[in-house]
Amino acid sequence: LCRMGTLKAPMTLEDFAKFVCRKLGSNGVRYAGANKPVSRVAVGGGSCADSQDAAIAAGCDTFVTSDVKYNQFWDAKDLGMNLIDAGHFPTENPVCAVLAEASIPYIPLKGTVLRDYYPEAWMRTSCDIDILVKEEILDTATTLLAEKLQFDVRPKSDHDVTLIAPNGVHLELHYDTIQERYEVNGCRETLAQIWDHAKPREERPYHLWLTDEMFYFYHMAHMAKH
Repeated sequence: LCRMGTLKAPMTLEDFAKFVCRKLGSNGVRYAGANKPVSRVAVGGGSCADSQDAAIAAGCDTFVTSDVKYNQFWDAKDLGMNLIDAGHFPTENPVCAVLAEASIPYIPLKGTVLRDYYPEAWMRTSCDIDILVKEEILDTATTLLAEKLQFDVRPKSDHDVTLIAPNGVHLELHYDTIQERYEVNGCRETLAQIWDHAKPREERPYHLWLTDEMFYFYHMAHMAKH
């Protein structure tokens, strides 16, 4: 489990679901289960509903996670657990929030951070998250994520640093999109211009979105590499 905590005062499941929705900036949440008062809560970013038994063993009455399957909601009811599906992107969005708070520009490349492109969970089958930052602020970004979100930092490669969240989610923090296997049909020359093809969103000035042309070029090049 990623985090556990106890509320200052118990809340109804409905009120707590509204609280989660508001705090995560989600458009809505799904919830079901025992419908008991919420007091001790477990949180797992990403798809962690299989960890309900661990949440119960830890004395929790409510579990907040994402991408919950139909049968897992029924299992929660049988187990006496409140289960809240807050959505994959909102539960993992703290990564983006940490970077933005430090005024670090970043470009989402792959995974749940691209929810706008892939609105349904079944479309986002990538096992990790790829985010691009500039090389000169890579060390700062890595340190912040390790300190604030307890990521385990792995050795730096020729293009990225892999960070592992406490719940097992993999984040690849890229500082370059060019790798040796991109020596095909001018890929290197085009990808070298990637920051020139990224624009900030009005509501999130440090969250940069690639133009459609560069977005699809990058992913076609990425697939060709693999």
